[in-house]
Amino acid sequence: MGKVSNQFHKLYYEIDDAEKKGDQTNRDLVHFYFRFGKALSERLAILLQNNPPQTAHTELNKEVKEKLPENINKHMVRKRTDTARKIYDIFKVIGEDKILCIKSFTAYSFLDLMRSEVTYIIKNFEE
Repeated sequence: MGKVSNQFHKLYYEIDDAEKKGDQTNRDLVHFYFRFGKALSERLAILLQNNPPQTAHTELNKEVKEKLPENINKHMVRKRTDTARKIYDIFKVIGEDKILCIKSFTAYSFLDLMRSEVTYIIKNFEE
């Protein structure tokens, strides 16, 4: 668990660093979110082996928050994890390489997507 938790910490701060630097490209930020989403998804799969879904999600959120400073805004953590999950869910289906094709859709645009819209995007790329 220590390695996984440290990975969450590192990936979370890569996102934080990318958001703060004006010269970072949007694609880099989307890719950081993708990697964070992948780590979250992999850890959730492990937690679901021994826990019901609600408990597994709660435990995952707890693990992420435990590795961050206490003064981190919980709302910001929730927004970032939600964005990461949406980005990962989309690009794991359409291909991580498609992140390089993003031109006008920002990382923050993914946060505004409803879960049904994410499902719609995935469904249309699967066909």
